Amino acid sequence: MYNPKITIKGEEFNSRNTLVIAEMANAHDGNVEIAKKIIKASADGGANAVKVQRILADEISVPGYSYYEILKKCEMPIDEWKGLVEYAKDLGLMVFADVFGETSLADMEQFNLDAYEIHSSDITNSILIKKVAETGKPVFLYVGGASLDDAEYAVAKAKEYGATEIAIMHGFQNFPTKLEDTNLERIRMIQEKFGLPVGYAGHLDGDDELAVPYPLMPMGMNAVIMEKHITWDRSQKGVDYQSSLNPDEFKKFVEYVRRVEKSLGSKEYVLNDGEKEYRKLV
Repeated sequence: MYNPKITIKGEEFNSRNTLVIAEMANAHDGNVEIAKKIIKASADGGANAVKVQRILADEISVPGYSYYEILKKCEMPIDEWKGLVEYAKDLGLMVFADVFGETSLADMEQFNLDAYEIHSSDITNSILIKKVAETGKPVFLYVGGASLDDAEYAVAKAKEYGATEIAIMHGFQNFPTKLEDTNLERIRMIQEKFGLPVGYAGHLDGDDELAVPYPLMPMGMNAVIMEKHITWDRSQKGVDYQSSLNPDEFKKFVEYVRRVEKSLGSKEYVLNDGEKEYRKLV
């Protein structure tokens, strides 16, 4: 049976209380001041959490790899990360992180983060899944681009290693992802297959007129987590700019989410006051 809820820091998130994640990832381009602006915009926009990526180029790649220099540029000293996490928490945000190895996990564990995500590039990395599960924090398994076998393996391992709050994130990132490739119907399949809370990470082109409202559609499918990239200025064409929203767009996206929550109602067939008034009138 599908269990559409996840509890983080004592708060239950469900389809009537959606967990909204502002994914900063590496939109800061290695600049701590830009990172602070994005974090502030995430809080001002109404996100529940900001998600970061602790990138260490030499942990996940080798010199000569096509993205090595970009990854190297996005590294930030650990003391700067400490300040950013504290800043986000002071603004009332939870802080989640993608980690890609034991070193980056150990780095971020110093700051008592609220949850971790296993990126689809590590979805069959049982060592990393084990280390993340052992933190006792909620685990988000990102299955964009992963096979069903990969997803089954990751869920089984997360449970085996003691994770109790597990969510599966649907949605993959091309640069940007085409609308016809988003396959929202898979959300229902994942729910039925695993019985775990499912979220949607939207990666449509930020310039697409559907980029802001489109992620609302999964809410009608009982997705309980909405994740969207945020950047400071998409026109600067920094890292991941293609699928990112600017601060004003992100704020509008969150406003839509909160309005849609109010519209979902209940499966219980009981007339509300508006329906009763209409019934009496007609």
